[in-house]
Amino acid sequence: MFFLILACSFCIFDMSARADEVLLKERQSRPLFGTVVTVEVCYSDGSRDVVRSAIERVWKRWGEIHGRMNLYDPKSDVSLLNQAEGGPVWVHEDVARLIRASISFKTTTRNVFDITIAPLMTFWKDHEKSDRIPLREDLVKVKALVDANKVTVSGTDRVTLKQGMKIDLNGAAQGFAADEGAVILKENGIRNFFVDAGGEVFAAGVNCDGYPWRVGIKDPDMPKELIDTLALSDKAVSTSGNYEKFFEIQQKRFSRMINPVTGYPEADVVSATVIAPTALEADVFSTAVCILGPAKGLDLVNSLGEGYAAMVLSRKADGKALVRYTTSGFEAFRKK
Repeated sequence: MFFLILACSFCIFDMSARADEVLLKERQSRPLFGTVVTVEVCYSDGSRDVVRSAIERVWKRWGEIHGRMNLYDPKSDVSLLNQAEGGPVWVHEDVARLIRASISFKTTTRNVFDITIAPLMTFWKDHEKSDRIPLREDLVKVKALVDANKVTVSGTDRVTLKQGMKIDLNGAAQGFAADEGAVILKENGIRNFFVDAGGEVFAAGVNCDGYPWRVGIKDPDMPKELIDTLALSDKAVSTSGNYEKFFEIQQKRFSRMINPVTGYPEADVVSATVIAPTALEADVFSTAVCILGPAKGLDLVNSLGEGYAAMVLSRKADGKALVRYTTSGFEAFRKK
């Protein structure tokens, strides 16, 4: 059995051959989006040049997305928007498209996914640096700058933020990138592939042994171990969590999952894994579930209908043992 742990929340592994047709493998990984991203394609003999050309197009597209949506690049579209102080900014079409989609997710996620969260993130980072617990009156002032419904997208390329508002696309850009990579591969006639844009995964068709793609979910308490394994074909999956990154203020840890409605971190969920038709949806809803908590989060995913499923890991009252909660449809995606 082949086994590999990635630098994100997932791992993939192949099982012994079963398909009549032998599929060849082309696998490439590169550093991007602040992590390691991977494209793996299974193809028939004689298609190598087509496959490699298509993968190169994926790398080019991902480079564009990274350059345009990187919050920390002063020349990116996102940074130019955040520097505009209320004026309109002409951005690339894909940035405007993702911003428009992200605004709609605010309503779908019951207001807990909000791309204007950036001022609150900065607020908590600043308090971590100064080792000060935030005062409620200060937090209320910052929270007034958070509302994606006040972002205006005009046409295909013009975006305007209200004075003082700033956006952060980190909660959606990698899922968007995974979907864009999948589109390119499909356009080139490739049907069996696995794209991992740094934890946001789209798995199409079958792996090189003819099985659905096996995606392992990390155990938060033992990151080198798996807590569950999924079998996916033509589905996306993403895991979000608060067990690897956190704010530390006065020797107390605070989750980096900030609730834009309250302005405070949410810590009820250790990790949330969401399966969806697209990687963008999986990315967004896994974040939303972490903020909503087990009951409301799973209720949200169940309300989305067929094709969506989720698993939530939380802590027992003792703060030690993990408790697993799943939606009604999650079992269908578990490796049998």
